[in-house]
Amino acid sequence: MKEKSMGDHAIPEFRSLGQITIPVDESMCGYLGIGPEEGIFIPEEFSFEYALARCIHGSLDDKKEFREMLVEWFYSGNWVKEE
Repeated sequence: MKEKSMGDHAIPEFRSLGQITIPVDESMCGYLGIGPEEGIFIPEEFSFEYALARCIHGSLDDKKEFREMLVEWFYSGNWVKEE
């Protein structure tokens, strides 16, 4: 898998989001996919990059859900929704 540098970390390049498989190393902490994500393991150190790539470049449903959740989260603190 190709890697690119992000600061002090080399991160995998996520080209085929549905086909990414990072070998499971039992000594690593991370996220093991189930259901439609079965067979995909994302080490914790790459979890943000993978999630962001899926939210920005994923399916239309992924992008829609991410947009709704991000807007709700962002405006939940110092904002009041007016209609």
